[in-house]
Amino acid sequence: MFSFVRSNFSAAMKQQFGAAARAMSTKNLYVGNLSWQVTNNELSSLFAKYGRVQSARVILANDTGRSRGFGFVEMDESEASKAMEALNGTEFKGRNLKISEGINKERRQPRQPRSFNNGENDSGNPSF
Repeated sequence: MFSFVRSNFSAAMKQQFGAAARAMSTKNLYVGNLSWQVTNNELSSLFAKYGRVQSARVILANDTGRSRGFGFVEMDESEASKAMEALNGTEFKGRNLKISEGINKERRQPRQPRSFNNGENDSGNPSF
């Protein structure tokens, strides 16, 4: 019984701290101006020439499921810098890639709350 508890605890600790360690040593790259035909695997293969790709995903529109023309690639910091330098501005599937450092969700500024007051400002007058 104790070995079961110990192994589950150990696995949970590895998962929690392993993710934190990966987050500290990885860089998230924004890849813009992608062709709509590019797949996750193709994006991963393109960046794999410069090092180990931890994740690569093309962002899809919720309503149509088609590519939105950009994606994100996560790699080791030094490898990501090399890939960004080498691939930014290069042609891939007929489009010139625009690559920059992506913003991690933790660093992103929170959104401002939306106002749902039927187009009226605080004084009760319509705002045009």
